[in-house]
Amino acid sequence: MKENIYAIYNGTEYEAGVVNDQEVVLRSDDPAVLNRGFVLYKGIKYIKKVKRTELTDIYKKYYQATYQNYQFVVIEDSGDKLLIIATNMYYKICEQLSMKMVDRGVYQKWIQKTEVELSISRKPL
Repeated sequence: MKENIYAIYNGTEYEAGVVNDQEVVLRSDDPAVLNRGFVLYKGIKYIKKVKRTELTDIYKKYYQATYQNYQFVVIEDSGDKLLIIATNMYYKICEQLSMKMVDRGVYQKWIQKTEVELSISRKPL
């Protein structure tokens, strides 16, 4: 559940990777995209290179969690738990929430999914 790049192409959302200012690689796990010009890459993912101008939208999508009335970014999902991170939060709040400092000013904590309200945010590229 980390921040990923997505693109809207012909009305469908795909995972995406930016090749350069003009090209984007679309990725899918669905074999049905073969009839839409995708090819199987290394037997793992279906991909298609398109021009950026062919896209309706391209953005980063990331998951946020409201935990104990504070907003956090979700950086990992593991079954029934989520790893949340705080980078611009007063350290006393992080300590009160029993978060672990992993770097200067960076705190994280594994929490139960049932303890949070999840939302998805988009940031245009």
